[in-house]
Amino acid sequence: TANNPGVFPSSITYNSTSPKSFVFNNSNTERINIGNVNMQQDWTLECWAKFSDFSVGRGLFGHGISSNQQGLHISVNSNGSVMKFGFHSSDLDVTYTLQTDTWYHMVFVYDRSNSHNKKTYINGVKIGDANQASYNRGTDEFSIGSQYSPGTSASPMKGDISVARMYTKCLTAEEIGVNYAAGYLGSILIQNTGNTPSQVYDNTKT
Repeated sequence: TANNPGVFPSSITYNSTSPKSFVFNNSNTERINIGNVNMQQDWTLECWAKFSDFSVGRGLFGHGISSNQQGLHISVNSNGSVMKFGFHSSDLDVTYTLQTDTWYHMVFVYDRSNSHNKKTYINGVKIGDANQASYNRGTDEFSIGSQYSPGTSASPMKGDISVARMYTKCLTAEEIGVNYAAGYLGSILIQNTGNTPSQVYDNTKT
């Protein structure tokens, strides 16, 4: 397990009250840069997020570039009604109406070894599941609060992200349900598997 608070500009503030969170303020260049991460493997991304508005799309996680199967973009569309999990031209878009000022537990699973399957969960419930094209961008900067690596996606986060985690494994539905039940103040309950750490990023210790 590794804890990495990342590098972020002064425009992103930190809320130290309960629940602790990073506060994003709608800037196109605003992101938490975790540094280089290899995404050509099985992985799961998890966060608790609360949105202030949906006047434009809101980015949650990003990696790579804006090119076919080279750019990870996980975001909500401009009216808060579609959850997007894509690799640029290979997207799992799911209709789901989100509300402002409401905390959501969001999980995105990429099973590279099983037909490049993608799954999206909100509040412990699977809302999307599809086999799609592969993700072909290897090691690049990983972003929280925007799409792609450069953090210039025009889908800046506006709101709070509390608890952002990446695992180098595919969490099961049961494991995701346990984490959701633990809440954003709960400690991580997923165990490492083999010699590879299942959890490679965690901002909860900040």
